[in-house]
Amino acid sequence: MCAELLLSPDAPFFQISTAGVAGECQVHILHTSEMVEAFQCTKEIKSRYRYNQIRPAMKPLAVSSKVSIRTDEEGLLCLQFMIQTETKQLCYVEYFCTPVVDEED
Repeated sequence: MCAELLLSPDAPFFQISTAGVAGECQVHILHTSEMVEAFQCTKEIKSRYRYNQIRPAMKPLAVSSKVSIRTDEEGLLCLQFMIQTETKQLCYVEYFCTPVVDEED
């Protein structure tokens, strides 16, 4: 099972897609959305990532106050989470994920 990320300078701008036995799901996030603080994308990039590689990032995502999503032309995904500790200090957790590479690429 994989999740696909699409980043584009044009609509839909940021899209997360997945498909499984229960069906398909697509989430579109506009670059003007309230949850987007800054959006920079000069060319369209589409990459797929295995669930078992992304799953460990869900724990810091659940407690983060901000998330930075970056990728390069090869599809290397970097998720940076800003987390406030119990003592009100900020800490950052970075998580990197390599894309699924098709045999024909």
